[in-house]
Amino acid sequence: MEDMTQKNKRLYNIDFLRFVFSLMIAYYHLIGCMAETFPQSGTAVLLAKNASLIGIVSVLIFFILSGYFLCSSANRYNNTLEYVKKRCLRLWRSGSRLRLM
Repeated sequence: MEDMTQKNKRLYNIDFLRFVFSLMIAYYHLIGCMAETFPQSGTAVLLAKNASLIGIVSVLIFFILSGYFLCSSANRYNNTLEYVKKRCLRLWRSGSRLRLM
């Protein structure tokens, strides 16, 4: 029982890191838009130059962490085809809900 608690806690921590890196990616895009909208602002251009590395690294780490979650969820299934079917169904349902909004 205690092992399961430790495992869930670790996954929540990794999920939190994924959230933090997604915020960093949003910051990168926001600064980029500000630099394009206000090119005369030296501050926005300077922030955009520094945010470039932050954006690249954040995307890489975000995809690595997302791949970890994807693989760990795939390990719950014995059959790959069953996993792919359930994953596609889940994505289709999510897309359907978004279209209804």
